[in-house]
Amino acid sequence: FISILLLLVLFNLNRPFIDHDTVIYTIIGRDIFENFTMPYGNTFDHKPIFTYYLYGILNLIFHENNLFLITGIICCITSAVILCEKNINNFLTISSFLFITSFLVSNFSGNTEMLMLPFISSYLYFFNSNKSYKFFIIGGLASILFNINYLASVIMMPVTIYMFFSSGMEKSIKNISNFILGFLLFSFFIFLPFFLSNQNIFDYFNLQIQFLSSYSN
Repeated sequence: FISILLLLVLFNLNRPFIDHDTVIYTIIGRDIFENFTMPYGNTFDHKPIFTYYLYGILNLIFHENNLFLITGIICCITSAVILCEKNINNFLTISSFLFITSFLVSNFSGNTEMLMLPFISSYLYFFNSNKSYKFFIIGGLASILFNINYLASVIMMPVTIYMFFSSGMEKSIKNISNFILGFLLFSFFIFLPFFLSNQNIFDYFNLQIQFLSSYSN
């Protein structure tokens, strides 16, 4: 674990960025927290809004130096903590696995694929728990994942459908209802800053739709 972490740090230390996307996330996120300017007041990128929230918060705490590297380490370690079941050996194994695969798959760039890791881990954690409100939380996590990367809905849909019906048909309606309630409530809070800042939320969605439709074509 220590060796892998040190290699990642030494390999990426003082590199301003690997993927230019993370620079854009930081600029838009910083604009939200410093000027209360919601997307896309000054800068446009097609990623959903929660990506900018995360990079805006991380930029406030750690500033811009090695931000992508810090973000990647936080995502991997947080995910390992959630999944390890308070077992140190599990933690070391999971975190090492996530460090290596994140480097191989995304070059440890700190992009949205890495940002989703802690929330996907939480998704699985709550499903395996016995908490009565777990589907409400899972619905909220689905909203967050969707607003980090729209492709998360494709990735998580088979797992979510399985979750709905894993307790039998009788409980499936309750599970789905709680999920929808959590999704809607978390979505409300995610987009609430648009209303608090008196900025037009429809401009955000219109630009997203225009870009993604032209991008797909």
